Amino acid sequence: METIAKRAKKPVLSSGGEHVLAQYERRLRVEENVCSATIRNYLSDLRQFMAWCESLWQQGREDGHLLKELKQRTNEYDTGQIRRITVGKS
Repeated sequence: METIAKRAKKPVLSSGGEHVLAQYERRLRVEENVCSATIRNYLSDLRQFMAWCESLWQQGREDGHLLKELKQRTNEYDTGQIRRITVGKS
């Protein structure tokens, strides 16, 4: 059986990242007609992506490097090197 590593439940963001995430959450709650579960899922996914970006920036990999990294990860997903995990909805 293949073991799949789980992502961190709540990665740490910079104070600027936390501020942006909080603004986005406010917008979703106040201006958009979005249910709580959707907001929770959006924020979780966005937090993971932001943490990944910030980790690259801390390593000095930014601008064009980020785009290159995204293309590489997309290619890994497209070629089956990274498995997509989905949850069935009823």
